[in-house]
Amino acid sequence: MKKTCFIVCPISDEGTEIRKRSDQLMKHIIEPVCGDFDVIRIDKLQHNKSITEEILNYLKNSDLVISDITDHNPNCFYESGFRNAIGKPLIFMKNKNTTIPFDISTIRTLEYNLSDLDEVENTKNSLSSTIS
Repeated sequence: MKKTCFIVCPISDEGTEIRKRSDQLMKHIIEPVCGDFDVIRIDKLQHNKSITEEILNYLKNSDLVISDITDHNPNCFYESGFRNAIGKPLIFMKNKNTTIPFDISTIRTLEYNLSDLDEVENTKNSLSSTIS
């Protein structure tokens, strides 16, 4: 059975820059690196439960959670804090141009730049090393 990697990220409406960035991060960085995992993002799932119940289930039970804290989305911080509180593996990522809030500035956070293919490759290498 494959391990599960749950993605926490800003999602927003279809066609927005936020959705486009989250889709590209998943497609071009996370999924290629996490080939040994079932990569799950809540908006891509078919489910009958409440979305909050589903998210909390994945936060509790996934082998790995990757959280994109770009734009300081409150849901992402809440979900990341929940995951951190239960002491399970969590990797922070952010767009290169995003500053990190002071309270979490000492936590290692991988940076990405989706407009530079060399930087995408560097981020994939860093993510792979961190997962290992």
